[in-house]
Amino acid sequence: MTPESTKQIEQVVAQQHGGPVQLDGTNVIAMSTDVFRDMMGIGTEEEMAASVAALQKSMAEARGGKTRPLTDALDDLGRRHEVQIHPVKGLRIKCAKSEISTVFARF
Repeated sequence: MTPESTKQIEQVVAQQHGGPVQLDGTNVIAMSTDVFRDMMGIGTEEEMAASVAALQKSMAEARGGKTRPLTDALDDLGRRHEVQIHPVKGLRIKCAKSEISTVFARF
């Protein structure tokens, strides 16, 4: 990524008040770190590093085919946190097998 492209992305995100915003013609979502922190409930730099590391690990697992149905992951989270989670009927999404509680439990 060049400094020029980084600056362009920062300008697009700023125009959208921090994002998140999908970059035109891509499958990339960009947002400011402040928006990311707010969405994920992150306060400290250690929490930020742990959150980014968990997302990177989960994405690598998903790319490697290490997935399971989202409904199974939501059922596990519901049992773990003693809540009932109802996904959208007909939704067929797979998620990474590990670190799912880190990714989804921050709602």
